[in-house]
Amino acid sequence: VMIQAKQAFTYYEPEKKVVSRSGDECVVAAIDQWYLKYGEETWRGQIEGHLRSSNFVSYNDRIKESFEDAIGWLKEWACSRSFGLGTQVPWDEQFVIESLSDSTIYMAYYTVAHLLHGEENLDGKKGSPEKIKAEDLTDEVWDFVFLNGPLPKKSKIPQKLLEKMQKEFRFWYPMDLRVSGKDLIQNHLTMALYNHACVWEKEPDLWPKSFFCNGWLLVNNEKMSKSKGNFFTVDEIIKLYSADTVRLAMANSGDTLEPANFDQSVCNKAVLTLAVFLDLMKSLVSGNELLDTGAENARFVDVWFANEINRLVQEGKKFYETMYYREALRTCYFEFTSMFDQYRDICKAAGMAPNKALTMRYLEWQMIVLSPICPHFCEHGWSTVLGKSGSVLDARFPEPTKPVETSLTKQGDYMFNKVPHDFIKLLEKASKGGTMKSAVVYVAKEYPEWKKTVLAKLSNHHAANKLPLVAQEDMKANPEAAQQWKDIMTELMQDASLKPFGKHLGPFAAFKRDEAASFGKSALDASLPFDELALVSENVAYLRQKLQAEVEVRPADSLASPDHKDAAANAQPGKPGIHFIVEGGGKGGGSKAKAEAKPGKTNGNAPPAAQASTIADINKLNDHLSTRSYVDGGYQPSQADAAQLAAVPNSVSSEKFPHVARWYKHISSFTPAQRARW
Repeated sequence: VMIQAKQAFTYYEPEKKVVSRSGDECVVAAIDQWYLKYGEETWRGQIEGHLRSSNFVSYNDRIKESFEDAIGWLKEWACSRSFGLGTQVPWDEQFVIESLSDSTIYMAYYTVAHLLHGEENLDGKKGSPEKIKAEDLTDEVWDFVFLNGPLPKKSKIPQKLLEKMQKEFRFWYPMDLRVSGKDLIQNHLTMALYNHACVWEKEPDLWPKSFFCNGWLLVNNEKMSKSKGNFFTVDEIIKLYSADTVRLAMANSGDTLEPANFDQSVCNKAVLTLAVFLDLMKSLVSGNELLDTGAENARFVDVWFANEINRLVQEGKKFYETMYYREALRTCYFEFTSMFDQYRDICKAAGMAPNKALTMRYLEWQMIVLSPICPHFCEHGWSTVLGKSGSVLDARFPEPTKPVETSLTKQGDYMFNKVPHDFIKLLEKASKGGTMKSAVVYVAKEYPEWKKTVLAKLSNHHAANKLPLVAQEDMKANPEAAQQWKDIMTELMQDASLKPFGKHLGPFAAFKRDEAASFGKSALDASLPFDELALVSENVAYLRQKLQAEVEVRPADSLASPDHKDAAANAQPGKPGIHFIVEGGGKGGGSKAKAEAKPGKTNGNAPPAAQASTIADINKLNDHLSTRSYVDGGYQPSQADAAQLAAVPNSVSSEKFPHVARWYKHISSFTPAQRARW
């Protein structure tokens, strides 16, 4: 009405300032234009249904959410222009189809391109090996090839060749995977879904099956720029480091839509570590390093190692399948090699040799599981060093030799990480006045009666879904959990049999609650699911080497001396007690002193995390974490991570500090009880 009354006129402007790739400000002109109505209700419904179906994979939630946003936003799209390269609009040849709209189903052409171009004829200048001319490729031909249309009656292309083209298309399509940049989700990739649904409307099994999208690429945490000297062509970077080290660094650069960081220090380190690993392979295969030829299940350390590499190949396969290459690299290379290094160290410390069958299996599996990332290195190791026939790329991905046992993982962590770590920490305190000469380790078969009572009550509440599996500091934000815990503590305090242990009830109950939150119901069991005494006794040689002294292992109810009573009394399932015999301490230096150490002191809490050094500058911390999963560079969290967590602000920008944000989210997911055991 206002326009008719000449009180108003139609005005258009872009959503924001438009700048071309050349840096020039663009001026928008109103011209005749063809549009595709991507937001049309029925068409959109088809795409949304496909996106949510089991026939489409987006690999991570961020990608899927981005597609959902794009589908909700994308509506009429100007699909034509009056100049430039492109296919002419069939019904209005004065226009060409703009590039984002024109190149959405071109991958269908790839299925028959070899018949039309042949080898080394990408531009078609040599003509078709089948003598097909461009004018022979009519709409009727493409309808027959792509849409199962009727056989063209007047085509110059032989029927057998047409049928072969149709067969090739039907064999290779649909597109299993499209890899692209995240910026194209908002237009080109979403249009590809729409246009596949339009062309193959009645054949949704021919629509794209998966899209994987990545973020921008940084070099050493900076945007690539020739002026900064960090811009490389593929040829340059390969000549500088080698193809496989570049591939390894790329796999390590990141998995999400966040900017991936290509770190040159990872390349430099990989050049060295891969060479060292190759030398180790040669030493093991040639027999220069002694290996045990006995049964692979004769010793606990062998059974544990076999279980761990079974676990890692299982986890690695899952990461490869879901395109999480950084995680695949972590499990299939960093943790895989670290696990074998630890296995060798344990065997050496105990005066044993690694099992030969397990070692050879490890080397074979290592070549296979790393080959998607470092194919040339693994091909050399597979054929030249291991002497295997065929290509490593044709080898089947390893399958676990046995079902993975979580109990074995826990036993190994207990025996080879937790126990020696606790004992060494306690030894540092006990030997300050002299030199430790020997130690007696006491292993408890079960908890004392009062702790059994507490565990039984906690188990009952757990079975009734009334045990709050949240950390103490989270209780304030969860009134229901706080009330449940208050009820449990009231019940414990009112139990007459527990009154003599009143000051110990709260800490012990809270510690077991946190363990139950981390490890499940088994944390509330009154005994361990394995023979702790037999396990420690079998590996006593390993403890002797770690403590550099004679070590004796005894049941908690079998004292070596009456003055060991306190050490034995402090032992509980999963936390052995230890009594150190320390020599020295006086000026004469010849006296013997006895020192008791109690693992699990203060209910398993580690020394305050603040005692460890931290990185105060968030920028430096982001750089530090860009090349490692944990602060100290290991394959599992440590007290360095706990200390750093306490020093990092609660809100960290994932856009500005992606590596800190990723690390913070991971580390803060652990409960205080878990962090205390690092």
